[in-house]
Amino acid sequence: MLLRLCLAVCLVSLCLYQTPLQAELKKIQLITMGGAITGTQKDALSGKFKLSSRSAETLVAGNIEILELADIKFKELYNIPSQEIQQKHWIKLAKEVDKAVNDITIDAVIITHGTDTLEETAYFLNLTVKTKKPIILTGAIRAALHPSSDSTQNLIDAIRVATHNDSINKGVLVVANGKIISARHIQKNHNHSLDALESSELGILGYVHNEIIDFHQASIKKHTYYSDFDIKTISELPNVDIAYAYSGGLSNIKKTAIKGLVVAGVGSGNIPMTTLKELKKLQKNNIQIVRSSRNVGAPVYSSKGSEINDAYLNFVSANNLSPQKARVLLMVALHKTSDPNKIRSYFKTH
Repeated sequence: MLLRLCLAVCLVSLCLYQTPLQAELKKIQLITMGGAITGTQKDALSGKFKLSSRSAETLVAGNIEILELADIKFKELYNIPSQEIQQKHWIKLAKEVDKAVNDITIDAVIITHGTDTLEETAYFLNLTVKTKKPIILTGAIRAALHPSSDSTQNLIDAIRVATHNDSINKGVLVVANGKIISARHIQKNHNHSLDALESSELGILGYVHNEIIDFHQASIKKHTYYSDFDIKTISELPNVDIAYAYSGGLSNIKKTAIKGLVVAGVGSGNIPMTTLKELKKLQKNNIQIVRSSRNVGAPVYSSKGSEINDAYLNFVSANNLSPQKARVLLMVALHKTSDPNKIRSYFKTH
């Protein structure tokens, strides 16, 4: 009887035993949203991909290198191209990420996402999920089966960054093509190049080289844990549109079913004077106007030398946010306040 008991204890011990490597692996919540990184191609020579019906687990199935990097928990939240992602998808994703980072067993979160609007999703999470844990987004320019697909390498790099201690309290990060980029500064600059996901002129935060994670700087703008916004208080977002300025005119400025309008102005966010009357009409309907620039990475400030007097017109300048990111911040800000001065402060600090 005693012998049987000893054998039973030994068997249980063997079942529960973990190698030192397994015991030390960090636990990651991997959330998939769709896009080329989880897609497949019709053939190796085609540039087209189709959304895959594969489960999230197939991203890492059979890849020993990935399995040795982290203990991964899978969640397929959506399987849609990123141009179809709307505010409701952001909110559901942010709440899922918030749930994960508040789980004491989870060390970091990775989100795979289509690259076309990845920058907007990343910035929304950067503003609304209050945590110091690493949150990493990655995607792929070329899907699986493409001769030079970047999907597997970007995922491996994302896992390496997510499990590295230096990634803690850095805000939401984007990892692609061996680079680590702040969610605030990430932008897609090319349609097909593997280097399509880049930073603004302020530069990348660091590099990934095999097992080496090398940070050089960090964003000093408010983000995640220090943000003035919290996804726990957000169930829907106000509608905000973008109007594009061109020589002598401005598109799309007569909508009334919106709460805010971001103007992608020329140069330093300048707006044709002939359209100012229309913008003032929008303001009378309590629509907040934010000036940004259609020039990539160009900062828009309100200074004594500015052609547009924001204080007089009750406009807000977008700092160095792109029009699409200014839209994200304006939606989140309007959820909290309609005071132009307060909104102006958010654009300076976030």
